[in-house]
Amino acid sequence: MKNRKVFSWDPGRSKLYFTELAFPFKVDEEAMWYGDKVKKWPSETIAILSDESKLPATDVVSYGGPFKLISDTFKQLLLDEIDSSHIQILPIKEVRTLNRSIVLTNYWLLNVVKRVDCVDWSKIRNSPDEERPGERYRDEPGPLTLFSEAIPPEVKLFKPKGDSLEILLISDLVAKIKKQFPNHGSKFGEQIMSF
Repeated sequence: MKNRKVFSWDPGRSKLYFTELAFPFKVDEEAMWYGDKVKKWPSETIAILSDESKLPATDVVSYGGPFKLISDTFKQLLLDEIDSSHIQILPIKEVRTLNRSIVLTNYWLLNVVKRVDCVDWSKIRNSPDEERPGERYRDEPGPLTLFSEAIPPEVKLFKPKGDSLEILLISDLVAKIKKQFPNHGSKFGEQIMSF
């Protein structure tokens, strides 16, 4: 594990980003925030893009925090590379601006449900989440310090236990994304590893 690097998956560089999800009925959005599987999800869900969004479309459309929309081909890469129990892929009917100047189909919402207890919280200013025991919030942005031995070798995409807003990827998956999807629409920030 010492030669593997870990990266955060941040929104950025994309000309597309969505501002809300429009559901035909109430769903448990909180489950996605904390990396739980969503039990009831309507296939008629629509993702509303920011009015400032511009084409060309990217393979990843970000919202911030743990929410990512992914294209059909990007979905296939994840299914080929990642243990299917580590992710949940939810249908999106369409991705569009409010005025429908951009309408995209064949996108999915990625919900990362694999959690790994690997953060060295003593190196980060943080506060407990009063609504969810065991969860923490970082009080300042920046890289996480991670215990490398705590990340199982088979895990390539995960959320760190205690920080539900962060999605982390292992370096070999980042390399495949960059190679196969030059228009991926993301940026990746290297994390600090503690050995």
